[in-house]
Parts: sequence; C-alpha cells; structure tokens
Amino acid sequence: MARKTNKFIKRSTTLVLGMGMLAGVLIWAKLRLVTDIPRSAYAEPDELNTESTEPATKPIARPSDSAAELDELDAEASSD
Repeated sequence: MARKTNKFIKRSTTLVLGMGMLAGVLIWAKLRLVTDIPRSAYAEPDELNTESTEPATKPIARPSDSAAELDELDAEASSD
C-alpha cells in the first residue's frame, strides 16, 4: 500500500514541476517576442566629420623627446 502512495506522490510531483517549467518557458517566450528591447545599439557617424582625415588629438610629447622633436610637433600642430 505504501508503495502505491509513494509512486503517486512522485508522479504528481513530476507532473506539477513539468507543468511549471512549461508555463515558465511559455511566459519567457511571450516576453521575448513582445518586448522591444534592442539587442545592440548602432551609432550613425556625423556627416560633417566623416570627410576629415585629421587625427582627433595632437601628438603627445614624451619626456624622452629632444627639443628639436618638440619644435617639430609644435610646428605641425600650429600649421593645422
């Protein structure tokens, strides 16, 4: 008698858990289809800046640069 009751409890527990998992998957699928959250963002470049070939920043002088190299960097920056 105890064997039938134990088998019934296992089957009903499995059935309830299976139905719960199915309901969870269905809810997840519905939310995934209904919501409009973008998966990635796309940036459109500014049309005025796409033709520019200049670097965005000036070259940075390192402490090991000589004075002549620093003068060249300053001349290049002032000519732009």
